[in-house]
Amino acid sequence: MERLAEAVNEATGRSVYPVADLAPCNELINEYTTKLLFQNCFPTLFPDAMGGLNPVKKKEHRIHEYKLADNCCHLMKWYDRRFAIHPTFKFFCLNLIQRRQIDGLIRRILDTLKPYFRSVRGSGLYWANVRDDLMAMLGNRVIPSRWPTFFLTLSAADSIWPDFFVACDPSLTLETARHLNSKTRQQYLNQCPDIAARYFSRRFKAFFE
Repeated sequence: MERLAEAVNEATGRSVYPVADLAPCNELINEYTTKLLFQNCFPTLFPDAMGGLNPVKKKEHRIHEYKLADNCCHLMKWYDRRFAIHPTFKFFCLNLIQRRQIDGLIRRILDTLKPYFRSVRGSGLYWANVRDDLMAMLGNRVIPSRWPTFFLTLSAADSIWPDFFVACDPSLTLETARHLNSKTRQQYLNQCPDIAARYFSRRFKAFFE
C-alpha cells in the first residue's frame, strides 16, 4: 500500500495521499463501519480507489446504487478479469454476502419467534408485552380533558398493624401487639374479619383526607 501511494505521488507530482479514506491508520478494518471497504482490503485491485461498493465523494458519480451482491457480480465480470482471477477476492465477496444474508435471516427468525417469547414469563418480550398492554389501557381510559386515568392500589397490612390487634383485644398494649407471633396474628384476623374491614376502611378514608 505504501509503495502504491509513493508511486501515485511520484506520477502525479503530489505528496498528498490520493484518497484520504485510504490513508494508513492504526485501526482495524470493520466491515460495517470502515469507509471504502473494498478499496481498503484490496488496494491493488482499486488503484484509483474507484469502483467499490461505496463511491468516492466528488470523484465517482453513479446514476444507480447497487446492492452488495449486484456490485460483486459486476466486478466478477470486469473486462480485465483482475477481480475474478484474484485468489481471495471472490471468497471475500461471498463471505460478505452470506453474512448479510444470515443477519437478515436471524432477524426474520426472531420476528417469527416473538409471539412465543411473549408467553415466556420473565423474558424481555414478556415484560414488553405487559408494558404495551398497560399503555393501551392508559390510552383507552381517558377523561374528557385527555389526561390518562391513574390507578391506585392500596393493600391492607392487617397482619402488621398493632392498632388492629388492640382493637380486636383491648387488653393488649401497643408494645405487646408489635411483638405477637405470626400464628397469634392470624388467629385475631380470622376471629375478627369485621373489625379488619372497618379498620381498613377508616385508614383508607384517612389516607385521602
